[in-house]
Amino acid sequence: MIPKREKLNQANRELEAATTELAEVQELVARLNNDLSIKVAELNKVEAIRNAAQAEADKCNNYLSLAKRLVNALASEKIRWA
Repeated sequence: MIPKREKLNQANRELEAATTELAEVQELVARLNNDLSIKVAELNKVEAIRNAAQAEADKCNNYLSLAKRLVNALASEKIRWA
């Protein structure tokens, strides 16, 4: 009977240690998930800013192209009216 009680006590100690370790790991996972969600939100914000800047750059390049076409067209008018 005594060896069985000793085995039971040992198993209970191991269970308690494993339960404590599990709680610590679950706490760590919760913190990491929270950090991940914060970083994902920051990434989404930065990507939105980058996309807006890229759209503005594309718009400016389009205006520049149109301006160059206009200048080239007006340059030929100078020759015609001179």
